[in-house]
Amino acid sequence: MHMNDKKNRITDLPAVFILPLIFLVIVSYTGNGDISETLKWIGGRRREFFLSYLLSFSIVNMFYIFNKKMYASFFFLLTFMFSLASFINRIKCDYRGEPLMPSDLGLGREALNMAQAYFHPNVLALCMGVVLTACGIAASIAFLPGEKMFRFSRIFIPLASFFLLFNITYNRPIRFMDAFKIQEITWDQRENYHVNGFLLGFATNIKWLDVKKPEGYGEQKIYEIKRAIMHSSAASHQRSDIIPDIIVIQSEAFWDVTRLPNVRFSEDPLPFFHSLQKKYTSGNLLVPVVGGATANTEFQVLTGMTDRFLPPGAIVYNHYIRNPMDTIVSALKRNGYKAIAIHSYWNWFYKRDQVYRNFGFDRFVSAEYFSNPSRKGSYIADQEVTNKIIDALRSDESPKFLFAVTMQNHGPYPVTGDYKANIKVKGEIGEETREMIERYADNLYDADNALRSLISEIERENRPAVVIFYGDHLPYLGADNLAYKEAGYLSGLNDAEDYLKMHYAPFVIWDNIGLKKETLDIGANFLLPYVLDRLDLKGNIITDCINQLRLKGIRAIPKSTYDDEFGLDESSLEDLKHLQYDMMFGNGYVYDGDVPKASESYFLGLEEMVIEWAEITKSEDGNVLCVKGKNFTQYCRINVNGENVETNFIDEETLAGHLPDKFGSGDALSVHVNVTDTMNRVIGVSNTIQIDTRNTAQ
Repeated sequence: MHMNDKKNRITDLPAVFILPLIFLVIVSYTGNGDISETLKWIGGRRREFFLSYLLSFSIVNMFYIFNKKMYASFFFLLTFMFSLASFINRIKCDYRGEPLMPSDLGLGREALNMAQAYFHPNVLALCMGVVLTACGIAASIAFLPGEKMFRFSRIFIPLASFFLLFNITYNRPIRFMDAFKIQEITWDQRENYHVNGFLLGFATNIKWLDVKKPEGYGEQKIYEIKRAIMHSSAASHQRSDIIPDIIVIQSEAFWDVTRLPNVRFSEDPLPFFHSLQKKYTSGNLLVPVVGGATANTEFQVLTGMTDRFLPPGAIVYNHYIRNPMDTIVSALKRNGYKAIAIHSYWNWFYKRDQVYRNFGFDRFVSAEYFSNPSRKGSYIADQEVTNKIIDALRSDESPKFLFAVTMQNHGPYPVTGDYKANIKVKGEIGEETREMIERYADNLYDADNALRSLISEIERENRPAVVIFYGDHLPYLGADNLAYKEAGYLSGLNDAEDYLKMHYAPFVIWDNIGLKKETLDIGANFLLPYVLDRLDLKGNIITDCINQLRLKGIRAIPKSTYDDEFGLDESSLEDLKHLQYDMMFGNGYVYDGDVPKASESYFLGLEEMVIEWAEITKSEDGNVLCVKGKNFTQYCRINVNGENVETNFIDEETLAGHLPDKFGSGDALSVHVNVTDTMNRVIGVSNTIQIDTRNTAQ
């Protein structure tokens, strides 16, 4: 018996290593539907493939503790389940532009709706998968030798599997992702899954589900918090006679580089910003991130909430914003504002196209709606964002809440050795650091000029307005904060002091309505509650809670490590913690049944696209369909009878499309215009007109 057991263990070993490989290949193939693409990923992404193999090993071999019949049966069942999940991921990416996330597993109704809409063409493949799985399980039970259900000798591989699964999923205590130099692309989950594979992409997102319910959370607790806050805020929020436009500009990586102590500039890179600081309210904004993760600062500014209560490293937009929320955006709309978001990058980045709708915005002008914009480096220039802000202000007479995010100054700042700087930098620093700072300073100068032109235009038009301008995070200036250290900005002697230096971004609040100048350092989530309070505009329960904290002397919410420096203790944040949990993850007791809804009028672009007329002309290359209208962009595609045709963008009022010969003489043509983004998704549609091939439009 002992010899048979030993022989069985030896013959089991190939299965232990081969079955996870088969599992991984099948799941990967199901996810992309193309064996050549699967092999290309395996050969081109070897580190990602190997770590995915270790993950597959841990998933399959958790069940090695059972006898062979059960072990093999679980293999077939797991292969089917994960292949189905991988297939759903492909469908979701195709139709929704985002992958299957762990949090989707709790969306039963939404998943059912998606299945009804998209799965019917694949019912046969699904049935075949069920049949093959059933046959595999039946064969395992019928033909594999019977054994005891449990043998102690089989426990070691499952233990190793659990260890691997935990460490890969949570990247601790052994940091596998770091050891294999694999990047988790949190800001673009579709790319994260594409590069790292479905299994690894899905597994590394599981850690963001760990949001703990506050102790004592419940309907009664929320009612008591809400009653106390409303009682304290009852005498405030008296509506002012002046309702100014509120313009918030989140300037990419904006920071006052003149704070570097051992660096001298040939001229001030921020002359206008510095002049505003002397006359208007300004100070430092405590932001939650350094060098990236812009959306987390944005989340704090637009909601008044904090990511302190969330797992470290979470990207709030990608991981948690799935439903409409009552935000500062929706609060301003209740005050009569029209809410417009502007961002000079793609609509899908950080899921802003969905998040902005859930936050209550009416419009979102993304990069796809900038017509032939000028660029600086890889990104749309800041001046183009200013132009869009001015267009939005002029679009109608309603007071506007405009939230604009720039991209020009996005790092990294490449070192080529031949950069011709406009603003020269001198100091006891290395050449790499000097060039990075010069590139950065030149971009700052452009941001400063864009701000100047905006305020000049507002002053010229004599519109009552408040402009809030701030940086989302400090710039990335070399690995391990190279430039900050060489320029003497970081001492390395005091953690709290260095934390503040790396998390304080400058801000200024310009106005033309006579607000009193103040100088203050506040947290990013305190910024708009503070502004609403200054303007006597009613916010929501979160802004009232934040303003009460401010009246108690609390001006920012840092990492808990630095509570002492801010005079904080955890108990002072309990009310905010309960309210935030209730609104983001809980039962929404704070809403009293009046659950927020996304804006029904929301769409991408400042104004809707309209076709006014179209005609067909002949050219040497065939028939050309000329479409006239307004609000076209270079991402427009003319659609004829449900088919996009080759389209040339002429200007915002004119598109020209090549009309294929199959649309013959006398045919009735149904024509509209689509806006298609870089994910090949249709994100905007015009009206439809009917024409015929005899050049008549209706």
